[in-house]
Amino acid sequence: RQPDCRMSVMSPADSSLFEINLQFLGGVDPALAAQLRGMHRLQTVTRPVIENGAIVDIDLGDGRLYGRNGAAFAEEQVASYLAQPTRIAVAAPQDSRLDDPCSIDMIGRFEARFAADGATLPELLPAGRSGLLLVAGVGLGFHLERLIAETGPRHVVMVEPFVEFLCHATAAIDWRAMYGRCEARGATLNIVAGGDIGDIAARLDALLAGFGETAIDGSYLYLHYRTPETEAAAARVHEFAGMQTILKGYFDDERIMVENMTANVATRDFRLIEGTMHPPLGAPAFVVGSGPSLDGSIATIRRHRGKAIIITAGSALQ
Repeated sequence: RQPDCRMSVMSPADSSLFEINLQFLGGVDPALAAQLRGMHRLQTVTRPVIENGAIVDIDLGDGRLYGRNGAAFAEEQVASYLAQPTRIAVAAPQDSRLDDPCSIDMIGRFEARFAADGATLPELLPAGRSGLLLVAGVGLGFHLERLIAETGPRHVVMVEPFVEFLCHATAAIDWRAMYGRCEARGATLNIVAGGDIGDIAARLDALLAGFGETAIDGSYLYLHYRTPETEAAAARVHEFAGMQTILKGYFDDERIMVENMTANVATRDFRLIEGTMHPPLGAPAFVVGSGPSLDGSIATIRRHRGKAIIITAGSALQ
């Protein structure tokens, strides 16, 4: 929506906390602080709804974000979420997907051990601290404190596509206390503010890669309100987790490759590349991966059979 000159972001009732928060954020996230200060000076679409000197909702121009007291809304939403949270967990391996006796025996031993405690492998999630808490949608931020306390994450990532909402939250909650609680728990806190779906996805990918894929197991995904951007942010974490699993390869595939290599070296002639210098061969070399361009390159590779050095591995060997 285009800005509506009839509305402004802040009001005198909340400017003091806003300035205190902004000064604090300038020390921990200067880019975000500058973004919020710039938005604060603009004529915008939304404005805070203030009752008894406190911000309780956000006026969207044609309605309100919560439609009632935002703190009460957040309390009910968090309670409902915690009763049945959305989490990411590594799927338990199944015998039907394994073909070697050692892996099947190992899984059988795991299942027997957990069965003795009345649990099954698919029910297992990291105990104690979780890896990541992704909050898609900050709004006024009344839901954040309890979420962090209840889920115990190592990393907290908040995505708020609408910087205006963050301005209102900066005047409604104490960011200093929020960061302080995370620091006391040994958790990081990052805020992805503004941007379209592609931009948000790119910044999320960078954060997740920095945390490491093992931090994804047991993660919590919390959707505060639904927009294409917030839904895409939650979906992105699922995609990242799945892609990291694929990129690590599969045990059975790796085992077959090791068996084939051992058999080839033991039963066939092969050439050993020594570390000493050799004269240039004057032959082309192809480094062949498994990308989609391989299909269109097969004919070229075939024409150079016996006259080129081909370097490849993994699934491209076929």
